[in-house]
Amino acid sequence: MMTGQTRMMLASLCLLIGAAVGAGGLPARAETSPGASRRPVPDLGVMLNDDGDWSFTSLDPEQSRRDILAAIDALAGTPVKTYLRCVGLGSDTLYYPTEAASVAGWRDDPTGRLSDYLAKVRAGIASGVDPIRLAGERCKELGIYFFPSVRMNDAHFAKTAPIHPLTGEFWMKHHEQYTLKSPKNWLNFQFQEVRDYRLGIIFEVIDRYQDVMDGIELDFNRHPLFFPRGSGMTHADLLTEMVAKVRAKLDEVGQERGRPYYLIVRVNPTLETCHYSALDVERWMREGLVDVIVPAQLYDLSYDMRIEELVRLGRSTGVKVYPAIYPRTEHVHAFVQSPSEADYSGKTTHIPSVELLRGAASNLWHLGADGFELYNFRTPPGPLGYQAHRVFADPAALTMQDRLYMITPGKPTLSNEEAKQIPASLTQEQPISLKLLVGEDFKNPDKPIPSYVGLRIGLRDLPSSLSVRVSLNGRVIHDGPAGKKLTRVTSPPHGLSWRLPLPEAYLQIDVEDRSLLEQGWNSITLELLGPPADKPVQVQAVQLGVLYKNPFNRRL
Repeated sequence: MMTGQTRMMLASLCLLIGAAVGAGGLPARAETSPGASRRPVPDLGVMLNDDGDWSFTSLDPEQSRRDILAAIDALAGTPVKTYLRCVGLGSDTLYYPTEAASVAGWRDDPTGRLSDYLAKVRAGIASGVDPIRLAGERCKELGIYFFPSVRMNDAHFAKTAPIHPLTGEFWMKHHEQYTLKSPKNWLNFQFQEVRDYRLGIIFEVIDRYQDVMDGIELDFNRHPLFFPRGSGMTHADLLTEMVAKVRAKLDEVGQERGRPYYLIVRVNPTLETCHYSALDVERWMREGLVDVIVPAQLYDLSYDMRIEELVRLGRSTGVKVYPAIYPRTEHVHAFVQSPSEADYSGKTTHIPSVELLRGAASNLWHLGADGFELYNFRTPPGPLGYQAHRVFADPAALTMQDRLYMITPGKPTLSNEEAKQIPASLTQEQPISLKLLVGEDFKNPDKPIPSYVGLRIGLRDLPSSLSVRVSLNGRVIHDGPAGKKLTRVTSPPHGLSWRLPLPEAYLQIDVEDRSLLEQGWNSITLELLGPPADKPVQVQAVQLGVLYKNPFNRRL
């Protein structure tokens, strides 16, 4: 953590090299290297983004206050160096007496779903309990960086907007004028009034919390659509102008207080998907508007997020890239060396195992991540949260730890998401070729040797017997009947329509020759040999399990 003296030195450097904002609101383009960074970004460690949904725990405001502080105290001694907290219940109902938007609980909940919670919110806010300020002050005491987070177009309310408790007064008054037609009820940022409304919230947050915050996060990923579908970069300048105004506001406050304020933006995973949402991230980075980019797949953990372009831009501009990590994934069975039906009979969960987290960490470190933002990992942390803090703290923390690499599966979602490789259909006429990202270097003689490596493929709609050819980077590793390598799944269905159904069976193949595996992208080809099937075999999952034995874990 920086000392006060270090902060002052960085502030002086920041103010000396800061560029002026032009009269039109957009910053003047850099005259020297377009990649020159204005503000050296400190080591933010593991960043934890808490959505603050349950900020008030009791009708007794004093109890809520104690619980908020205790939740932050639970981060002491962990690798979490940066804490971010959403300022509201969504985008438009905020957790403090706001003049720019609506106070959380500003009206009765017509659905009754959140009535009990909103009563606690009203009691707390009315008595002066401010979760954002409490969190910021306690973070300062603990030496943790603090960033309020503003969701730019949170649409959790949109399907039932007139009666949803997250709907704000602005929407109620102006939805006939200022919303998109598809998806219905989302605010349309083509309108100056909408942009001014959102900027008013951001500026209010900066003014209100500048004494305890180290900057602010703009969450464009919750949710990443601001203009009519298909308009792409046509309106990008409008969002860039907003980002530039926030940058100017932070610089103004920094000038007054003699220290830098950093701007973090959560965006789509790639430049292509950012462009779909009119996010000109490349310009923001090259012109020094932002300090940290958080590429984020929507909702679920991605094991192979294509962050390479953003990393390259970050290296040339001084902007840090911190991919988002979610505590949600597709339902996956635990990986074991010699599975039986009993291993695939229990209830599954959408919460990722620590082995899956390690696989994602290994991959994203390999692609060049500067660090990670844990998103929706709540405080106080539970067992998985504490494990995640360690997993994403440093690449060395993964040494000799079991991990599970996985191709990120797809599901119905917004069209600004990257197309996913699986699920995929396999027929005798049409083999499939897939790419699996593996961050581990199996060819390095100085690295520990795993005790077992196996490729596991989840399948549905299997013929009565299955015969396949599986190739890894051009080398056949299985050719013929699945036989004992195929294990049936008897777990009960999870019953969630928005997630893939469980595989009916897993085909698991030992990868005895580890030299076949590349550090990076690996090609996997599947060919259906027979017998003829009535319908295509569905490939639901492709995973690589890596297991270690601890040579020191024994007695003399």
